[in-house]
Amino acid sequence: MSFDFQGAKLALERVLGKKLVLGELLAKHTSYRIGGAADFFARITREDDMLAVLRTCWELSVPLLVLGNGSNVLISDLGWRGMVVENRMAEITINPQPDETAVLKAGSGALLGNVARRVAKEGWAGFEFAATIPGSVGGGIVSNAGAHGSDLSKALRRVEVATRQGERKLFAHEELGMSYRHTRWREHVGMDKAAIGEPGNELILWAEFELRKGDSSSLKEIIDEMTNWRREKQPQEPSAGSVFKNPPAPFPSSGKMIEEVGLKGKIIGKAQISPRHANFIVNLGGAQASDVMALIRLAQKLVKEKFGAELELELEILGDWDTPLN
Repeated sequence: MSFDFQGAKLALERVLGKKLVLGELLAKHTSYRIGGAADFFARITREDDMLAVLRTCWELSVPLLVLGNGSNVLISDLGWRGMVVENRMAEITINPQPDETAVLKAGSGALLGNVARRVAKEGWAGFEFAATIPGSVGGGIVSNAGAHGSDLSKALRRVEVATRQGERKLFAHEELGMSYRHTRWREHVGMDKAAIGEPGNELILWAEFELRKGDSSSLKEIIDEMTNWRREKQPQEPSAGSVFKNPPAPFPSSGKMIEEVGLKGKIIGKAQISPRHANFIVNLGGAQASDVMALIRLAQKLVKEKFGAELELELEILGDWDTPLN
């Protein structure tokens, strides 16, 4: 998508002032530590600024990408042509109810681990599973992130979103089409799509979750156990989390199939299929997005040949690529 760079620059400067950065390297803002430069970049903490950026980008046809914690994404070495926002709208409130439940309201830029620990410390249960998910509330909802036998759909009540025109809409849980690693927003993810602006692809501003009364010390123990398990079972090098969704039965897990085709530990460039968990591709230091993509394609090819299974990506592939992805 082409747009008037100078016109966009002037308009975004009017909205953001000194917050607007040109040519920011996105590797500094992703858990992979991979990604080329963005034309425009800003870190945003206020809803008013976010809504103004949405309207400006829509009016000027500037592709907009909103990052939370920068996890679960692979951004190309060529970067992002358009505007990238790092979402830091992170306010958290907990409202107790008369029936020993509570409503958690969290800004979409709040980190899931921080939210889970805050909730547990105040003696509320139902969100501890999210303590080890390395993402933000908004990004986690878009992919219905989960861990330890649960996911965000189990606790979510409703969300407020902004359309590309900067208008607000409320959606109840039942309207979001949530299933395993899927929501209405995942239906519109693609290389030619911005992160907001298509039907069903709005930007989440905040979300509400249902909590129940718990014991803070017991909840802390559960979170500590989950954290220790993650350290033992999953790689600690920079990654984007699980690369592929697990396929339906009767296929084994994606990691198991990748291991069975002999790719555990495989290195291309500075990227490696983790020796600790084969459904993770890690950055050994200085990896390029093209290195990771080469391992993804290789795993898909060999698993298809041996098992007949199609490995479906869990992470999102974003940015400009000099070769087609499929």
